[in-house]
Amino acid sequence: MRIGIDVRPALLSRSGISRYAAELARAVAALQSGTEVALYGDSWTRPLDEHRLREVASWPRTTLARRKFPARLAARLGLAADARLGGVDVFHHTDYVFAPIARARQVVTIHDLAFERDPAFHGADFRRDVGARLRAAIANAAFVVVPSASTRDDVLAWQYAPSERIRVVPHGCEHVARDAALGARELDAILGAGTLREPFVLAVGTIEPRKNHASLLDAFDALGPDAPQLVVAGAYGWSCDVVMRRIQAERRTGRIVHLPDASDGLVAALYGRALAAVYVSAHEGFGLPVLEAMAAGAPVLTTRAGALAEVGGDAVLACDPTDPASIVEGLACLLGSSTLRQDLAARAKARAARFSWTESARSHVEVWRAAAELAS
Repeated sequence: MRIGIDVRPALLSRSGISRYAAELARAVAALQSGTEVALYGDSWTRPLDEHRLREVASWPRTTLARRKFPARLAARLGLAADARLGGVDVFHHTDYVFAPIARARQVVTIHDLAFERDPAFHGADFRRDVGARLRAAIANAAFVVVPSASTRDDVLAWQYAPSERIRVVPHGCEHVARDAALGARELDAILGAGTLREPFVLAVGTIEPRKNHASLLDAFDALGPDAPQLVVAGAYGWSCDVVMRRIQAERRTGRIVHLPDASDGLVAALYGRALAAVYVSAHEGFGLPVLEAMAAGAPVLTTRAGALAEVGGDAVLACDPTDPASIVEGLACLLGSSTLRQDLAARAKARAARFSWTESARSHVEVWRAAAELAS
């Protein structure tokens, strides 16, 4: 069986979708499943870094088609991605930008439907455009993969796909240990420079309305000057002008360190050294930063919004993202008790061990085989 995977997110960004695309392709390549993987990487945008590009191209039983070509032009011209890959049995769309497909059976991943839950998360234009594209792609797909039961329920509620075509396949977290080893020296250098100091609290994620950074900053203000340093690792996204100005102002005081382009290795190393990790998102289709922090043994304050209850279980401390007092209380409780932090850290590592990219890859292979059989 020959599978095409859209790996463009892995080459072009450091988002959760990027991580998913990269780790899925890596894990499938490592399986002894008889599956040949052809990765689709055509884009006008330059790769994030040459190291990532070379790494992806070197995986066993994997080929990478990568050329500088505008994705929108390819779509307008009808240049099929499966033909570009030399023909595949199934093509897997990993993001909400869909390459044209001529013959292959298709599988679509829906990471979340946050844009349906609250237009403020992305904006009305995003909701209209992405929703329409997603529905069109699903109409041509054999199966839809979602990372959580919560996202499955959203897909059903907004009638994107029927239950018999949906497969729940959670993400993994083995990459955290691998990346932490690569990022240890980089973190030591930053600590040595004195800008970042221990102890610190870590918040990972793109700065956008759904991630609730404004409430997090309010909570740190309420804790007062004795609060640990807050490290925000994430690029500026959309609708974040107010938060951006606040972060820039706090950076000058030294209370906040902002790392807008932290490498995967540095982020993983930060998880391992953080006093605590905080992720007060208003909605998640999975919540990979929470799982990553848990895998690194960091005590976590998060919410129960969307899939975060599935991921964190009883191994995290939960707060209400809509209640600023709840976030302040959660932070104060977590930072004020070393016993609580130690207990959460132990439970977090045990729970994170249940989430595996290898198992995720095996489940994806099962979905692809079922899709390929529909074509026969």
